[in-house]
Amino acid sequence: LHPAAAAAASAAAAAAAAGRRFTPLRTGMKVAAKYGGGAKYYPGVITRDNGDGTYAIKYDDGDTEDAVKRPLIRTEEPTWSEGHSVEVREAGTGRYLLGVVTRHNRGTFDVDFGDGRVERRVGPERMREPPARE
Repeated sequence: LHPAAAAAASAAAAAAAAGRRFTPLRTGMKVAAKYGGGAKYYPGVITRDNGDGTYAIKYDDGDTEDAVKRPLIRTEEPTWSEGHSVEVREAGTGRYLLGVVTRHNRGTFDVDFGDGRVERRVGPERMREPPARE
């Protein structure tokens, strides 16, 4: 990685830790959301973008909500691009580590963890959107 690109990636990781950049959502997208603002995520589908930072969701169990705030929603589809915050499942431990996407190439992603480590060619099956900070 070029030194300027490395510096930009580290800056992006720091910025992501301070204030996450959320992936835009669209109608029909599979998500998991904190029903009623609770602690647990439940699977569902976006049924409407309200245009005010909230979304209508139909949960897999049949429940619905009309105005879920974006930080309470986690995408379940690989839609990340450069600069987006993600969590990557660490091989061996199963633990998720926070990082920032620095490159998207042919279905895989390069992720900078902000501590000098960059993992290349991460598959979307090992990635998820980070939970909202409380």
